[in-house]
Amino acid sequence: MANKITVADALLKELEGIGVDTIFGIISIHNIPFYDALQRHGGFRVVTGRHEGAVVNMADAYSRISGKLGVALTSTGTGAGNAKIS
Repeated sequence: MANKITVADALLKELEGIGVDTIFGIISIHNIPFYDALQRHGGFRVVTGRHEGAVVNMADAYSRISGKLGVALTSTGTGAGNAKIS
């Protein structure tokens, strides 16, 4: 049986291809498969936070300082609504 590629695996491959090396995020029940894929894939630094707004601000600051794309991974629903630059 051929190896199956998940959406998370494909997304990580694309992010790696455009030079992303750090992902800021909130761990929630809805994105655990993405974090599982991060562990399988390796090669990314993962920085977790306790609030989506903080994670987005971290990704923004990282982007401004490094010149690289800042990536923020949030939870769904209200968590995505909390993801705003303050």
